[in-house]
Amino acid sequence: MLLKNLEKAKYSDTTLAPDAAVPVEEVAPTEVEKKIEKVEPKKKEETQKQKQTDESKFKFIKYIASQNLMECDSLTIDCTCQGRDDDDLELIWLRNNKKIAKNRDFRHECEQNTFKLIVTAAFPDDSDVFSALLKSKLTNNEQFSSCSVIIQARDKEPLDPSFVQFPQSIRLEKGGKAKFNCKISGSTPMTAQWNFNGKPLDHESNQFILTNDETEFSLETLVVLAADQGQYFVIISNDKGQVTAAYSLHVDQS
Repeated sequence: MLLKNLEKAKYSDTTLAPDAAVPVEEVAPTEVEKKIEKVEPKKKEETQKQKQTDESKFKFIKYIASQNLMECDSLTIDCTCQGRDDDDLELIWLRNNKKIAKNRDFRHECEQNTFKLIVTAAFPDDSDVFSALLKSKLTNNEQFSSCSVIIQARDKEPLDPSFVQFPQSIRLEKGGKAKFNCKISGSTPMTAQWNFNGKPLDHESNQFILTNDETEFSLETLVVLAADQGQYFVIISNDKGQVTAAYSLHVDQS
């Protein structure tokens, strides 16, 4: 009996037993807390808008372009780019997806936001797919621009087939329509194989329209989606050989 009385005294009305639930008093948020709750979403929204603005500023203004040259001609591949500021941009030159080191054969030049790759004298072995990899130091975003360089040997017959008009790199808003054309000289019949990011496009697909007209070929996408952004090239073939033209499509999603 004495022990029971001691237990009752130990856990009186003012003291809770260990297993008893502790009541929690709800405290109304202060005015400062209410203001913080309102400011936080606003800051996130402003940060998101700033990110979208920075990304929209980061782009190619002028893409690198495919070209035909004669042996020993000088080669200049150039592009103009835009970033948040002059210090935001970094550009890496690639040949067949491999970085081109600065040397006496391949000079790298930059004036403001215009970048150039210069070869004093180009030879048939220099024919290849060249790319400009543009990087933003601020957002870590990357964009590619690709082109083909085709060099005719002076002591050989003209290339057959040969591009008279190359497909051009473009930037479009999502939902727009893209059409790429090329004109070819050489022996007919010719065939065209269009590729996207290294894989052949399905000629039976209803996502785009392919046009073949002896020496003129086109690829048309009626509704451009974000997934259509990337590197394209077309291979033109006849019974004497083949030539390749590379180009890029960028989709503005802002």
